[in-house]
Amino acid sequence: MRKKHVPLFTLVELLVVIAIIAILAGLLMPAIGGARRKAKSIACTSNLANIGKMVMMYLQDNREMFPYAAAKPTINVDDPRIVDVLEPYHSGSTKVFCCPEDWQETFYKAQGSSYEYNTMLGGRIIGKGRRMSTMTPVMFDYEPFHRNYSFGVTPDTDYVPADNKYGGKNYLFIDGRASTLK
Repeated sequence: MRKKHVPLFTLVELLVVIAIIAILAGLLMPAIGGARRKAKSIACTSNLANIGKMVMMYLQDNREMFPYAAAKPTINVDDPRIVDVLEPYHSGSTKVFCCPEDWQETFYKAQGSSYEYNTMLGGRIIGKGRRMSTMTPVMFDYEPFHRNYSFGVTPDTDYVPADNKYGGKNYLFIDGRASTLK
């Protein structure tokens, strides 16, 4: 009985297939990394939108007056943290105040939030006195965490993102809208 000869891959063919797979993986990795950064930026925007809903509930309960809160609680020790002011509205879970791009949760651990509160709003009433623009920020990222944009300047703090590239900041505006500014 004669044995059938089954053709096998040669070593060269196997190496060519491995090289093609490696090239395709190399082409896909930057796209996957960019998609991951964009997803984190969207999650951050969602966090700010949820904080905006908490602020709106606070305003309704307090005659439309913005709270007094510290911009940086470690520096402004006399004013409460915005996390503590909004505590009745977030049911104890403060993870909404943590930006997914806050590298090693640096600001979240130190300040209680990855987002800075606009202290110029403290005590102001919507619709009274000077008019507030819909572009007035309520809260925003402490640093330009979202690295998929070229920011052009290095922030004045010790914050250094993992890849040394700075980017845009997410903002929560007075009308409840949250978006990234580049």
